[in-house]
Amino acid sequence: MMSFSRRAVLLAPLVTAACAKSVVMDVSSEGMDLKQLDREVGAAAKRAAPGVLGVAITDLGNADVWLHNGDRPFPLDGAAALLIAAAFLDEAAAGRAHMDEMITVRDVDLSPPPSAVSANWPRRDRYAARTLLPMALDGDRTACDLLMKRIGGPGVVTAWIQQKRLKDIRVDRYFRELEVERVGLPSFRADWRTEQAFSNAVGKLSQRRRNAAAEAYLRDPRDTATPRAAMDFLVALHNAELISRTATDQLLDLMRRNGHGANLLRAGLRRDADLAHVSGIGRRDLGRTAAVNDIGLYRQAGGPGLAVAVFLSGSPEPEEAQAALIADVGRAALASRG
Repeated sequence: MMSFSRRAVLLAPLVTAACAKSVVMDVSSEGMDLKQLDREVGAAAKRAAPGVLGVAITDLGNADVWLHNGDRPFPLDGAAALLIAAAFLDEAAAGRAHMDEMITVRDVDLSPPPSAVSANWPRRDRYAARTLLPMALDGDRTACDLLMKRIGGPGVVTAWIQQKRLKDIRVDRYFRELEVERVGLPSFRADWRTEQAFSNAVGKLSQRRRNAAAEAYLRDPRDTATPRAAMDFLVALHNAELISRTATDQLLDLMRRNGHGANLLRAGLRRDADLAHVSGIGRRDLGRTAAVNDIGLYRQAGGPGLAVAVFLSGSPEPEEAQAALIADVGRAALASRG
């Protein structure tokens, strides 16, 4: 069901990081062409059916907000890496973790593909945290799990999110748990660490079991975010309300250099803009992709940028068509600014 809304949100930095949630107030609405977004993103939502599209866009200059399914939970998938990275950097700033520390990879630490860390194990079994950070943002499942484990696990990440007073966004499982549950496999085994081995293991399961697991994954409230919540996270990150300004700049630089999901929001870039983003690209099984998403900050020359969160779940469309749809949402967001 289509559900568009418009409101204004104060995006100026707040007094403390503990008050990172945006404050609702009336401000000028000059900025985004919201009617244009209604038309263009509304058309994209129709193309997405029977998949479900969720979008949240904020003008960082005047605080206009445009939403479609903005309060519906969607699987975070690989975009959870952004939360993990931010939480790790906050721990590092507090001296409880260190960017140059070496993290050892054991067989019980391996996660399903895509993961260069898993594929290269056991030939390489030690990584510096600063090496794992960009790998995690680029979609490496084991890199995400290693960083998350180092700071205490999924519960610590969600507790960190709650401490920042961000709602409707959560991290509940390691990827080694999530990835096998959503295809109907039992606990992950180290010999499934390559794409071929993992695909073979999935292929041995019945279609009924795989379909049931996929449906359960799409209904599961764990490891989800609403588009509005992802947008609020991006706004708080932009304003350095989550981690220090130095750590924020470091993370945004990694996000700008992130090559994962280059055919999603990044494909909608214009010459006058760049993008700091993190993507989640789920595994396609039985003709359907459970989740594809991209969340990021567009920076435009000569003016303020945009925070954009796009989620697509349960789509039977070919992967290229799904990517093109998300890229079109990015183009529409930028075009709405003129």
